Amino acid sequence: MAGSWQWKSSFCGWSGASSPATTGYSEVLLLDLAGRAQLYRNGALQSNTAYSLSRHYSAFSQETADYISLDNRELRYEIQNNTLTLSEETADGCSSSYEGSNR
Repeated sequence: MAGSWQWKSSFCGWSGASSPATTGYSEVLLLDLAGRAQLYRNGALQSNTAYSLSRHYSAFSQETADYISLDNRELRYEIQNNTLTLSEETADGCSSSYEGSNR
């Protein structure tokens, strides 16, 4: 999980799809081994916060899942083929995909 993650796309039920090409900005999420998360937009630091990982039952999906807590939010996460997906667990919540680099 620790490493550098480059934002590739997002989809929100209420606002549709977005990506660096449609928004005009790039984002990089840096997660370090000490439990710090830094979010950069176009190279400028946007947030610097603690994060924690957990695994527990999801009432939304009715299965056990992995979660990351950061910026006072808990998001479900999955990592497959060097892609990190962060998702809000609501019916019309957002889901964002990041590609790993320097891992």
